[in-house]
Amino acid sequence: MKMIKLAALRTGFEPADEFSNPYSKRFDRAAAYDLMEKNRLRTFGLLCEAGKTKPDLALTSISIDNMMMYGQPCPDLVARAVETIPGPTSDRLSELAKTFEMMIAASYNERDGDDIYSTVVLFGKKGELIGKYRKVHLPAHEKWTVTPGREINVMKTEIGNIGVAICHDIAFPEHCRTLAMKGADIILYPTDGWGATYSTADCNMGEALVRIRASENACFLVAAKTIPYGGPGGKSCVVSPRGAILAENAGNKDGVVVAECGADFDITEPKHHFAFTSGADSARARYAVERVPSAYAELTARVPALMERYAGVPFAVESEKIEEIKRHEIEFQRAMYDKKPHFLESYHW
Repeated sequence: MKMIKLAALRTGFEPADEFSNPYSKRFDRAAAYDLMEKNRLRTFGLLCEAGKTKPDLALTSISIDNMMMYGQPCPDLVARAVETIPGPTSDRLSELAKTFEMMIAASYNERDGDDIYSTVVLFGKKGELIGKYRKVHLPAHEKWTVTPGREINVMKTEIGNIGVAICHDIAFPEHCRTLAMKGADIILYPTDGWGATYSTADCNMGEALVRIRASENACFLVAAKTIPYGGPGGKSCVVSPRGAILAENAGNKDGVVVAECGADFDITEPKHHFAFTSGADSARARYAVERVPSAYAELTARVPALMERYAGVPFAVESEKIEEIKRHEIEFQRAMYDKKPHFLESYHW
């Protein structure tokens, strides 16, 4: 069986001070640009650390410059700082991939014309650009700055077919199922969140999600989780197609998780009861063949039955309402960074 080595970064961001924090009254744009570069360098350093273990692929945490924190109060700063692909950051990532002869998947914001996307870009072991994925599922506040992607794509590589779910994407089982049906062998999951999109104090929800997404789709899943402000939360990990965690890092210090594993993408189990009764040794093959698409019409219905319950829900779409929410969001973020009480009960995911 072919062996592959997968690595995921566990990255914290350089802390913002009163000048680089966009929620501070003493905010200075030059200091913000400096902080973004420090965060990029921090990720590049961890990629070098990963490279020394000679992995086939290394995945960065989400938004390697932490530009996300500037989106609400300073959209103009984001608009000026975001890069095209190819661009300076992709050139540096390409060089690292070539130096260490490892594939690199990196998450950061990308400019394409007037649009900004939350993107993962994938480089091959010779530094070549293999492809990229643009985040499809955006939480409401990201839509203020970022344009949603339009395709859930799979990239063919020498170690297997690779798909991506960025942060909020993981909350939608349809996303990873689409990747699996397109032939993904490995799902990459750079994230800042960890768990459900509703309030929960249970950090185990995030682990449950990654293990289930891997198992139900018979794919490896590589999660690169940022270290949240205020201490540990979630973990970077590599999960097998059977849902087992092969390696993990849940600490509050920068690090690299590495797992060497057999690339049993088919999950071949000739002595399993279902293999005996069906005649198919591959669990993944059975998942594909035993599907009943005619029973799943509700999943692709533009207005599924559930929407009848929420027909009158006042989801904020009017510009005036969104501007009001933005002002409250900035107040909330300032309170969080100043460690003061705020009006939201929890902000975990």
